[in-house]
Amino acid sequence: MLAEAAGSRVWPRHVDQAVRKQEAAGADVQTLATLHKVGDALLQYQTETAPAPPPAAPPPAIVRANAPAIMAAPAAEAEPGFAPPVADINAGGLTGTGDYAEAGRAIGHYVHAIIARLIVTFLFILIGVGMGMSGNLDGLQTAAILGGLIGLILTGWQVWALFSYASHSPGHTDSRGTAQAAAVFTILAGLIDILGAFASGPAVGRARSGSGWSLLSLLLALIAILLVVSICRKIASAFNDGRLEQRARTVNTLIGLMIGDIAFMFLMGLMGAGVLILLLALAFFGLVIAAAVLYIILLFATKRLLMNAVRA
Repeated sequence: MLAEAAGSRVWPRHVDQAVRKQEAAGADVQTLATLHKVGDALLQYQTETAPAPPPAAPPPAIVRANAPAIMAAPAAEAEPGFAPPVADINAGGLTGTGDYAEAGRAIGHYVHAIIARLIVTFLFILIGVGMGMSGNLDGLQTAAILGGLIGLILTGWQVWALFSYASHSPGHTDSRGTAQAAAVFTILAGLIDILGAFASGPAVGRARSGSGWSLLSLLLALIAILLVVSICRKIASAFNDGRLEQRARTVNTLIGLMIGDIAFMFLMGLMGAGVLILLLALAFFGLVIAAAVLYIILLFATKRLLMNAVRA
C-alpha cells in the first residue's frame, strides 16, 4: 500500500489497488481480508493523526476599498468521496455512514426490552401456576391474552431497537442486513405468540393448539437471537475484540443446544417417553437460564464497545 501511494498519503484507492494485485497474484481469501483490515486501520490512523488546518484569520474591523482581500484558509486535503483527514470518524467516509453512539443506544434499548420481557414472563408464569392450581381456567385464559398483548408491546420495542441499529450501524461491521432480518423474525415470533394466546383455552384441543403456536414462536425467536448474536460477532471482528467474539460463540453454542433439546423433546413425545421428556425439559430450563444471562452480558459488552469507540 505504501508503494502504491509512492511515499505520500495512503488513500482508499491505494488499498483497493494493493488488494487487487494480491488477488491477481493468487492470494487466498484470508490474506485478502487481512490486507483489507490493515489498510482500513492505516486509513483510520492517518485520519486521527493528521494535523488540523490552520484557523482562518478574523476579518479586520475596518476594510478600506483598496485593501487586499483576505484569502480563506486552505481546505483540508480530501479525496473525492471520502472524509477530509481531520473529519470525525462518525461523520462517515472511511468506515461508512454509521453512528457509533446511536448504534450503541439502539443495542441498549434492545437489551432493556429483553430484560423487561424476562421479568414479565416470570411474573405471568407465577400467575398462571397460581390460577391453574386454583382451577380458575377463565382467569388463566385472560392472563394468557394479557400476557400476549404485553409481549406484543415488548416485541415492538425490540423491533424498533433493531431497525434503529440498522439505520445507524457502522458500515465496516456489515451488520445492517442482519439487523433487519432479526427484526423481521422478531415480528413473526411476536405475531405468532399473540395468535397462540388467543388460540389457547381451557379445552384440551385448544390448549394443545396454543402449545404448538408457542413452540413455533419460540423457534422463530431463537433464530432472531442467533441473528443478533451474529451482529455482535461482526462488531467484535470489526474492532478485533477477541473476548467479545468468544462470548458470542458461547451464546451461539447454548442456543444451538436449546434448539437440539427442543427437537429431542419432540421426538421423545412421539415415542411416548415421558421420563426422558422430563429430563430434557429440566436440561432445557438450565440452558435457558445460562443463555439468557450470557446473552444479556454479550449485549451490554457490545453496547460498551460501540460507546467507547465514540470516545476513542
